[in-house]
Amino acid sequence: MSSFTVTLKDYQLMPVFHVSFRRRQGVIMNVPCFVRICICVLLYGALISGACDVTLHAEREPLNFTSPNYPSNYANNENCFWDIYPATRGYQVVLEMVYSSIEYSSTCAYDVLIIDVINDGNHTKASSRRICGGSRWNMLIQEDQHFHVVFTTDGSRTSSGFLIRYYERNGTETCGVPLVATSVGKTFNSPGYPNIYRLSQTCTWTITTEHQNQTIQLDTLDSGLQNSSSGGTCGGDHVTVYNGQYSTTESYQLGTFCGNERPVFNSGVNSLRVELRADSLQVYKGFKMLYKAVPATTCNLTLPAVNSPMMIVSPGYPNNYVNGLDCQWTINALIGKTVTVRVLSLDLENVPSCVNDYLLFKDGTATDARQMAKICEQTYTPIVSSSNHMTIIFHSDSSVTGGGFRLQYTSATDCGLSDLSASSVLWKYLTSLGYPSNYDNNVNCEWKITAPYYYKIKVEIAHMWLEYSSLCSSDYLAFRDGPSYWSRQLGKYCGVRSNKQIVSTGPYMTITFHTNSLITRPGFNLKYIAGKFPTTTTITTTTTTTTTTERPHASNCGSSMHSAIKYSWKYLASPGYPDYNYNNNIYCQWTISAPVGYKVKVEVQTMSLEYDPSCSRDYVLFRDGSSSYSTRLGKYCDDVTGYIVSSSNAMTITFRTDSSVTDRGFSLKYIARTKACGEDDTISYEAKYIESPNYPLSYPNNADCEWTISTSIDGYVIHVEVVSFNLEYDSTCSYDYVQLYDVVTSFESPIGRWCGTDGPNTQTTGQTMKVKFLSDGSTSRSGFKLSFTAGEPTYSSVAALNIGAIVGGVFGGITVVGVAVCCCCGLCSRKKSSPNDQRQRNRPREGIVSFINVPSYPQTPPTAPTAPAVLPFMSAPPPSYNDVVKNDPPPYCQVVPLSDVQPVVTSSPSGASEDQGIDNPVGPNRSGERFTLCCSLFKFCSLELYQSRLTVTLRVYQLMSGFRVSSRQRQDVIMNIPCFVGICVLLYGTLVSGACDVTLHAEREPLNFTSPNYPGNYTNNENCYWDIYPATRGYRVVLEMVYSSIEYSSTCAYDVLTIDVLNDGNQTQAPSRRICGESRWNILIQEDQHFHIVFTTDGSRTSSGFLIRYYEKIGAGNCGVPLVATSVGKTFNSPGYPNTYFLSQTCRWTITTEHQNQTIQLVTVDSVLQSSSSGGTCDRDYVTVYNGQYGIIGSNQLGTFCGNDRPVFNSGVNSLRVELQTDSSQNYKGFKMLYKAVPATTCNLTLTAVNSPMMIISPGYPNNYVNGLDCQWTIHAPIGGNITVKVLSLDLENVPSCVNDYLLFKDGTTTNARQLAKICEQRSTPIVSSSNHMTIMFHSDSSLTGGGFRLQYTSERPHASNCGSSMLSASKYSWRYLSSPGYPYYNYNNNIYCKWTISAPVGYKVKVEVQTMSLEYDSSCSRDYVLFRDGSSSYGTRLGKYCDDVSGYIVSSSNAMTITFRTDSSVTDRGFSLKYIAWTQACGKDDTISYETKYIESPNYPLSYPNDADCEWTISTSIDGYVIHVEAVFFNLEYDSTCSYDYVQLYDVVTSYESSIGRWCGTDGPNRQTTGQTMKVKFHSDGSTSRSGFKLSFTAGEPTTYSSVAALNIGAIVGGVFGGITVVGVAVCCCCGLCSRKKSSPNDQRQRNRSREGIVSFINVPNYPQTPPTAPTAPAVLPFMSLPPPTYNDVVKNDPPPYCQVVPLSDVQPVVTSSPSGASEDQGIDNPAGPNRSGERFT
Repeated sequence: MSSFTVTLKDYQLMPVFHVSFRRRQGVIMNVPCFVRICICVLLYGALISGACDVTLHAEREPLNFTSPNYPSNYANNENCFWDIYPATRGYQVVLEMVYSSIEYSSTCAYDVLIIDVINDGNHTKASSRRICGGSRWNMLIQEDQHFHVVFTTDGSRTSSGFLIRYYERNGTETCGVPLVATSVGKTFNSPGYPNIYRLSQTCTWTITTEHQNQTIQLDTLDSGLQNSSSGGTCGGDHVTVYNGQYSTTESYQLGTFCGNERPVFNSGVNSLRVELRADSLQVYKGFKMLYKAVPATTCNLTLPAVNSPMMIVSPGYPNNYVNGLDCQWTINALIGKTVTVRVLSLDLENVPSCVNDYLLFKDGTATDARQMAKICEQTYTPIVSSSNHMTIIFHSDSSVTGGGFRLQYTSATDCGLSDLSASSVLWKYLTSLGYPSNYDNNVNCEWKITAPYYYKIKVEIAHMWLEYSSLCSSDYLAFRDGPSYWSRQLGKYCGVRSNKQIVSTGPYMTITFHTNSLITRPGFNLKYIAGKFPTTTTITTTTTTTTTTERPHASNCGSSMHSAIKYSWKYLASPGYPDYNYNNNIYCQWTISAPVGYKVKVEVQTMSLEYDPSCSRDYVLFRDGSSSYSTRLGKYCDDVTGYIVSSSNAMTITFRTDSSVTDRGFSLKYIARTKACGEDDTISYEAKYIESPNYPLSYPNNADCEWTISTSIDGYVIHVEVVSFNLEYDSTCSYDYVQLYDVVTSFESPIGRWCGTDGPNTQTTGQTMKVKFLSDGSTSRSGFKLSFTAGEPTYSSVAALNIGAIVGGVFGGITVVGVAVCCCCGLCSRKKSSPNDQRQRNRPREGIVSFINVPSYPQTPPTAPTAPAVLPFMSAPPPSYNDVVKNDPPPYCQVVPLSDVQPVVTSSPSGASEDQGIDNPVGPNRSGERFTLCCSLFKFCSLELYQSRLTVTLRVYQLMSGFRVSSRQRQDVIMNIPCFVGICVLLYGTLVSGACDVTLHAEREPLNFTSPNYPGNYTNNENCYWDIYPATRGYRVVLEMVYSSIEYSSTCAYDVLTIDVLNDGNQTQAPSRRICGESRWNILIQEDQHFHIVFTTDGSRTSSGFLIRYYEKIGAGNCGVPLVATSVGKTFNSPGYPNTYFLSQTCRWTITTEHQNQTIQLVTVDSVLQSSSSGGTCDRDYVTVYNGQYGIIGSNQLGTFCGNDRPVFNSGVNSLRVELQTDSSQNYKGFKMLYKAVPATTCNLTLTAVNSPMMIISPGYPNNYVNGLDCQWTIHAPIGGNITVKVLSLDLENVPSCVNDYLLFKDGTTTNARQLAKICEQRSTPIVSSSNHMTIMFHSDSSLTGGGFRLQYTSERPHASNCGSSMLSASKYSWRYLSSPGYPYYNYNNNIYCKWTISAPVGYKVKVEVQTMSLEYDSSCSRDYVLFRDGSSSYGTRLGKYCDDVSGYIVSSSNAMTITFRTDSSVTDRGFSLKYIAWTQACGKDDTISYETKYIESPNYPLSYPNDADCEWTISTSIDGYVIHVEAVFFNLEYDSTCSYDYVQLYDVVTSYESSIGRWCGTDGPNRQTTGQTMKVKFHSDGSTSRSGFKLSFTAGEPTTYSSVAALNIGAIVGGVFGGITVVGVAVCCCCGLCSRKKSSPNDQRQRNRSREGIVSFINVPNYPQTPPTAPTAPAVLPFMSLPPPTYNDVVKNDPPPYCQVVPLSDVQPVVTSSPSGASEDQGIDNPAGPNRSGERFT
């Protein structure tokens, strides 16, 4: 009954309101009537101060201040200051930069934020900091200091400014506290984590255990610290861990780390000391650590090796270790790194051969890994692994002990073999790791090259680009004349260099490569050879060789040929850039080529050349094409704005300098672009579209596309809307996203970033929009299509709304209004029912009522189904409309609870026989094809909505699990929905027929039939049949198996679905098919045939059955059509794709180009065909591609493929022929192919070698090729295979040495790969690669040509007797796989003996699940078999011997299992496939519960679970009648809409059958129960984001009844409630006004006319006057504001305030008042006397 005033703290940001004056204000929002309170809540947000030139006092509660106008851009020529003091004496002020975007320059010379720390006593400056650009930091002052902050801007560019949080803290508080470790893990973190820690700070934590006989494990969960210094050490901000709480000396250090390193520590004693040191330069996120107490003898750890050295100490160190220890440390480094261990101190029992106490070092993690060293005395030689894994084992016996050991381990780059031998015949090559990609930081590699005796070694640096420094002190390549690092130095090089030769004086040379932690470059590529070379002069002094530090020559242009790729930028720079200036008189020319159909797009990043207006001295020239005479695109010697784009797939760039001034040079980036991935476009009045690459297929990984859309029409802006949008979703849109930029002149400001399924619907402020699309290297979706138009700007203050809330609000409002009005009608206008009403209600209901399955209702049909009846649980249906007289309304207007709304099932219309139906009056019953859904609408009071019943006829070709017809007669379903049609719509769903023993007629619109009771299990001893005819004469019927789950046996002897094709004329049987198990297929009959389908089941196991779709298609329809290829890729696919193709079918597609001078590229996007027979050739279902549309002979074949092969083809002429041939045995998904036209000279392709032979032909084949060709085919085969190429025909210009036209074969894909052959005449010997890669190059010169060539390439599979590695390691969190040799592509061989030992970490078991097993079978498995033994020995306990399917798991009792696979000399088969995992209770265990509660947790709970986890638990009870109940105690997994990333899945297990209960992700966990006594729980996580996991509780108890209400959209619920309340409120107010109007009293008038007291000031509101009132101190009301009501005390008891009135939303305005009455302008409610502390609090 009084006005509503809300006081708000301003420590959060609301972008709606900004105070535009520098005085403290109180904001009073007058919200009349209750609806306005909701609006107030919705508009609520913390306010923030943009005031400046003020003094602020920090409180313990954080407050904010910002740059003026934040978050909009600040203005030019600003000069603001803030003085910030602590509010409490003795406290310190903390500043935290939450956000900053200030114009950047290296010296902060333009716009700058200066933060000075001032000593209060003498006002001297203690420290100062200048800030610009974007940064985040914390600053802390000491007692008796304050901050003086100044923000100044110049007259040029502006940005969004800054937001700074400030608060005070107790100056006596310490940083770091004593902690006590228990057996339960706890965490601590750096101050400010996960934001940022403070500068110039030292924090110390001491951790002690509860008991003396415990030590501490310390895991670094997260780390974001300042990176290491240039020397590789942690010289900036770092964390040091000490062994013991009082230890501070280096000998007690367990390690120091920085950057993103996450080491693991184990103390030797019962305490640790952790110390964080932060310098005064830069602050970062900080760290989070987990600590727990473990028994002192615990010493089995997995440790990550990082760049910083870490320590391992013996248990008890520095005290003596105990007897009987067996410790193991497994050290893992990153891929491409090695592990180096140094023994710092060691005191063990020392006996010969170290048989008592010892340290054992193994090269890897497998049990049989190579032993590198076994020591029991001090050694100074580092121990280095050959891979990124090492195992250290420590054993102590039962006798003497010692002081133990301290080891240092670190990670180093894997430099490859360190001992190299030079050949006197061939050059050998050496490169930096990853060349030509950038090398790593902190690399130290050393190679020793040895030559034959009396020979020297010559090294030639082909190309080198390292970080340049004046003395080559940063990154360098050093050469020494001898076998060690101490030999005489021949040279030391950095920067850019090529063609440099270094020669040794003897048969040894040592090469050292060192990098620091700063800049990286592409590295080096050198070659070396042994020979008798003349001695070269070295740069020497009288005693030693000096370091060669001359700058490399800057005229080297590098490679002249560059290739642009489609999805990521590449870079090109002038010689020497950016380390030093280019030289005079340079002439460099580069040609950049892109794939056919693409253009080259260049963006110049920097250009600093000698300038003159005509660019005639030093310049960069761009030409359109691959020639020096192509069209000029631009000539530049100064900055270049925008992009330079070629019109073809090539661009030539020339860089020329004269003999005068030089400068830094240029840097540019280039990419292959097409409209599909970036093109600039201009629009005027039309709409244009952009699509993601491959749309509507999945976009590629690592895409980086950019489009610029602009208009030239003045006053117009760019509008974008979504046509389709589906990208990978994550909460920050950092994986795959579309980002939009508003481009005004040359400045870009981001509009927003979108991912998931909600795309942009926005506009620019200027005439240009930039669109950027980026995808990462993992998941992809179907992409997007956006439409762009140019038009006048539109503005709406309505934010994006929740669709659920909108729909819920609408439906909620309508529903409640409907009910309310019905109630009002009943209350306000009751009338006595007429006799006719009574007659209507008492009229008997006609019609035959049959049965429909409804959960929880009786499932027995009425006793007399043919008599008029109503089931007892159903409400009586209303009479038909014709039976209702005009003035006798049907009984629809009544409030009916949802529980009374029941379906009613009636038979055929009155007068029709049981075999007649509405759409089949005389023929046999076509059950399951159509249902009639009738919804009865209502009318209330005098407002009549509908006067008739609404009948909806539904086609039944989709599945709804809610209703199933169990009768075998045609049924009409009539659902009586009294009072409200909305409920009818909500309950609507399509139905599906489970009837059988019927005749069906297929129509062109697909229909379905199912097994009885589908999707529930069918019953035993079923015998059903269906006859299916086409409805149209001359048409054919298609059957598609959508789903099947029928009890399986190899002969389908138990439950079987038999499909016969019968000829209509003589009823003879055509092909027949028996189906069981799970399969998907299509079957097509011919004209004058029909299907006869029989489903029979036995008396044993049942399953969920089948769902079959059937429809008719025209008999004369062709399979395959003529296609025309254009430069835009199009697709076609096999019939039925992606379901299944038809049996016994031949389909042909002919593809031609638009122009004669084009050929066709054909890419197999997807292929799932029947695999080849045992002979390896595609002789079942296959696709053949011919060169030419009429080519059908073998010499025109480009290839035949089957199975999962996905080859790529390129025609020689302008047409192709594709032919699909299927047999009558089995059908599969089919194929999808992409085709497009390319220029006839296009011949650069990447091909995949498959088992089936494929062809490469010369352009134009079988006609002559043209001159001037440079073609390249890169062929890749599966890992483990190699590539074989046969020359089938060849006709080239044949000259000695093949110098004119030739084919060149290279053993790999790199430029320096070994040459396998160079030919220009026919060759009969196959050319075979040594790996799974080969490159084929074809060159033709400008003279003679020939008929070309036809090559056949295939992947030669490895021999099927190769068992692979015998030692396997099981992972704790993800399944690994093992299969028989050759599986699944071909059968295993005879007489195989394979043996594998699988080991798990200590404390884990090996768990195996056999996925498939198809071996030669005999009852005793004595021929071909798989044998499982417990342990690592061939004599371990037998776990099982199998030659047929294996159900359940095979689990070892220890941490090892041995698997043996043996075959005899007779029959072979496909083999087996299994998966294995390291298993323990933490990630899967079977458990039984009775009356207690048990729990399962995700691995590492409550810490983040690991990636790639795959865990499984089985929970059961033995108490009869009890089921398993599960509830979520805590649940937090990565969320996605389909729960396909990380999830928990529950299964209801009854006997041996599992049915899914549901899948959960996000934060809503399960609360369910089983129907049986067992529940299976599966937890899966993918390879990306992880959360804190879950804890689930399980109990056994009686089953409880579940509500039928499904999980609802929260937005819909909230919307429905608010919508309902709002509309009811309005309706009631209207009713009050309509039903109870009264004349206003004089007191009412006085209330309305009473003047409103209070001083009104101003707050910015868009579109309203922005000038304060003329007399702000006088009582006033702004012209746009409604008058606020009087206070409650001013209202007399019987004079109601004017609150009950309907007010439009536009009238709800904020009212701003100054300080309370009587206070001065500098006084406020919470600051009555002090200076104005602007921006701290608003009311």
